[in-house]
Amino acid sequence: MRLLFGLFGWLLAWAPLGSFAEGDSAQSPAGAKATIEQFWSIQNGRDYTKLVPLFADDAVFVDPSIGVVRGKDAIASLFAQITEDLAEQGAHFDVLEIAGDEHVAWSRWVWRRPDGDVEGVGLYRVENGKLTYYRDFYFLPADRE
Repeated sequence: MRLLFGLFGWLLAWAPLGSFAEGDSAQSPAGAKATIEQFWSIQNGRDYTKLVPLFADDAVFVDPSIGVVRGKDAIASLFAQITEDLAEQGAHFDVLEIAGDEHVAWSRWVWRRPDGDVEGVGLYRVENGKLTYYRDFYFLPADRE
């Protein structure tokens, strides 16, 4: 429950109401939801390096296990490693749901692992068709004990 309230509080702080104004010229016509649908379409191929062009140069990626990764180049290096690691582990991700608007989006997904599935949520901010912020929330089985 605390995680759920934390997510909603984070969303409110992260995307003030003024940022949802109609016709904001800083946004791509396709919007955040369309960008994240494209993200998951590419990710289904299990080569995470192909996701890098969707990120802005100054993007920030945040993951509970990895920490904060700043910048497109650092994200590219991380995604190259993730591609190798997941292939070795026989793991992959499946998206269950995507929602969003022109500015922000979220997805609910499952990390399919040989030692047990993990459900999570991704939160995304998109500007000009590029991810500027991406944060995952999940608990690994050991985190639940």
